[in-house]
Amino acid sequence: MNNEQLIAVRKLYEGLHGLLSNSTLKLSLMKSFPSIRNIDPERIFWLESLQFMVYISNADGEISQREVNTMNYITGEYLSLNDIRDLVSKKDLLSDFNIEPPLTAKILCVLENLLYQEGEKLDGDHSIMNMLIMYYEAIGTLVADSDDCMLSVEYSRIKQIVNQIKKYAAANTLSPFYKY
Repeated sequence: MNNEQLIAVRKLYEGLHGLLSNSTLKLSLMKSFPSIRNIDPERIFWLESLQFMVYISNADGEISQREVNTMNYITGEYLSLNDIRDLVSKKDLLSDFNIEPPLTAKILCVLENLLYQEGEKLDGDHSIMNMLIMYYEAIGTLVADSDDCMLSVEYSRIKQIVNQIKKYAAANTLSPFYKY
């Protein structure tokens, strides 16, 4: 892992975070997800990013300070190693994580579909869902590599979640720019 990779992933995080602050998206989400009140997509994204990084780093049964430092840099928020360990001790944090795609994927798919239906597109005809997949692959790899060794179980967990997002996007994205 090097500083350029960290900076690139942080910028990707910020870009996705910015997309989630779209007011049109928030109104649409209230219609698409009526069971969720007071939706804060940015906070959901932070929590799911953190949850995924903890899921990857805890694959070997131990979370290192370097892994926590990577998590903090990417999200721009500070949690101590003890904070992360406390989260892991609450079994519900990780128990259902790998069952279905993150809510963020569903939210960003709604946004991508809204933009496509309105004739808008991202610079360079990019897909939001492609960006999200790249983000999950990158944060998983950075966290797994931050302790200088990627285990097969970490790689397997990254691939599992990324494949869930790809499958969801393939079934639900209207945009022709989605290419996974």
